[in-house]
Amino acid sequence: MQFGALLIDGFREALDRKIFWVLIGIAVVVAAAMFCVEFRSDQVIFLFGLHTTPNTNWDPATETGRKGIVDIGVSVMDLILGWVGTTLMVITAAGAFPAMMEKGAIEVVLGKPIGRVRLFFYKYLASMTLVALVSVVFVGLTFVVMGVRWKVWMWPYLLSVPLSLLMFSYIYCVTVLVAVKTKSALASVLLSLVAWFVFWVFGYLGAQFSANPSLERFEKWRGPIVAASWVPPKTLHVTYFAQRWCGGSKAEDVLKMVDMPEFKNADMGDAGNMVRDTLLVEAHLMRTDPVSSIASSLIFEAAVLLLAAWSFRRQDF
Repeated sequence: MQFGALLIDGFREALDRKIFWVLIGIAVVVAAAMFCVEFRSDQVIFLFGLHTTPNTNWDPATETGRKGIVDIGVSVMDLILGWVGTTLMVITAAGAFPAMMEKGAIEVVLGKPIGRVRLFFYKYLASMTLVALVSVVFVGLTFVVMGVRWKVWMWPYLLSVPLSLLMFSYIYCVTVLVAVKTKSALASVLLSLVAWFVFWVFGYLGAQFSANPSLERFEKWRGPIVAASWVPPKTLHVTYFAQRWCGGSKAEDVLKMVDMPEFKNADMGDAGNMVRDTLLVEAHLMRTDPVSSIASSLIFEAAVLLLAAWSFRRQDF
């Protein structure tokens, strides 16, 4: 009952800020735009026939073509639900704790028969539930469009829901900690975005020093940088897990290419070597052990949330 009441309060706050409906609207617009595209064996049709182009890569009648179409869906999901969506969801959820901690509101909440730590985690889970709802709507709509309009039913694509929620949780733990410390939604949004960038940089550097042959001359830095990259949440890994698990062809193509014996040591010229190094790093990210990546990220997240809960419990309201 207590969790349900907090969930309803959080939903009302989201409606008041209108950003929740903006996210739902984005999901509908993206799904509608995808519905305006049709893949046939010989051509791709846009806007129900207003424009056509030859189809050489995305034939829904073939396994390779279907996987290529799924790659398009994963790319859309990564852009809209990953970067844009996560930013908007952080903005949406950032005000939950500051609003609850405002003078007048906090006295009402603390007057209920519920401990502060339980209240903290109920509020956190309520925000996560709203984000999960947005993810289900977006992935569900795009999945149905891909199946009905594009004739591609790739059930692994539904893994985008827990992956997007996982990605958000990596960032939102920082949002909650800053919100509890400062009682400011603006500060929590800004510092969350900074933290997201820092997490991404750590992951990027760790991948580069693990797999890029051109950085072998910096061997003495490799160990410390790779070790440091495993401390914060691995936001960069989530994108590559999606490419690997959701049924597309990009991951298969990259992994097959880098496994060719002559690929790693071939001299392809400056431009070719840059492409080769990029593919080697992508392959390394796709092959990252998901259990280690997710577990270490959740340990960091749990530590931040426990610090935030401890701070919330000790606050003098």
